[in-house]
Amino acid sequence: MNDAPTSREYFKPALLVVDMQEDFCGPSGSLAVEGGRDIAPTINSLLSLPFALKIATKDAHPQGHVSFAISHPPPNNKAFESAVKISNPMRRRRTRSGRVGGSNIIKTTTSNDKSHYSSNCIPRYLSDRTQFHEIPLWPVHCVQGTKGAEIIPEIDVSKLDEVVEKGKDSGLEMFSGFADIFGSKSPEAASQDLAGLLHCAGITTVFAVGLAGDYCVKCTALDAKKEGFEVYVVKEATRSVDAGENGWGKATKEMREARIEIISVEGPEMARVKSLK
Repeated sequence: MNDAPTSREYFKPALLVVDMQEDFCGPSGSLAVEGGRDIAPTINSLLSLPFALKIATKDAHPQGHVSFAISHPPPNNKAFESAVKISNPMRRRRTRSGRVGGSNIIKTTTSNDKSHYSSNCIPRYLSDRTQFHEIPLWPVHCVQGTKGAEIIPEIDVSKLDEVVEKGKDSGLEMFSGFADIFGSKSPEAASQDLAGLLHCAGITTVFAVGLAGDYCVKCTALDAKKEGFEVYVVKEATRSVDAGENGWGKATKEMREARIEIISVEGPEMARVKSLK
C-alpha cells in the first residue's frame, strides 16, 4: 500500500517576509510606510511557527538607481510626482561582449494627479515581457551598504533561513522578490533565485507579509502564484503605502482575482501551519 501523501494532503508552507527595512519604516525612513514598524511583533510571532522555510527579501539598490528621482534631470524628477518609462533590456540589442548596451530610459514625466502613484501603475503580472513599463520615481532608499537598507532590528533575523537581495540592477525596477518588472530573473538583479529556493525545498504554499502591501508584497504574491504556489497574504502583518481604496483596496482586488487569499493570523490557514510538527 502506498502511504505517500496525496496532493490534497501534502502541505509544506514557507513564510516570505518582504522588505522590512529601515527606509520603509518610521520615524526616519526615507520612504516610510505608516505603521510599518508596528507589524514587527506579529511577524516575529509568525517566524516562531513551524514553517518549512522562512525567507526575507530586501531592496539593495545601487547608487543612481533608475527609480530614484535624483537620478534624472529636472523638471521631471520629482519624488512621488514624476515617473520614468523604461524599456526591457532583454529586448534591446546586445554589444559584441554580450552585455546590453546603452540606457534603457525612454523618458520621464510628471503628473499632478496623485492617482498616478496607485498600484495600478505596476503591471498586473510581472512576467508579460512587454517592451516598456512606466515606473514611479521615489526618494533615494535602501542603498546597498547603508543603514536604510538594513532589516529593522525589531525583526528576529535569527529565525530566517535566507535573505534575498533584490533591485540590485541600477537600470531595472524590481518590486517582486521573484523577478524584475519585465519578468526576467538574473544574478545582476537579485542575489538568489527565490523561486528556485522554494521549489528545491518542496514548498507548496507561500504566506507573504511585510511592506508594502500595495507594491512589493502584492507583486511578490502575484509572482508566487504564477510559480505554481498556493498563496496567502496575512493582513495583520502587512502595511501599505496607500491604505485606502486606490492602494491596498485595488491590490487586494487584484490578488483575489489571481486566487490569492487575504487571511487573518487567527484564520484556519494559520491554524494549519501551527498544527505542523
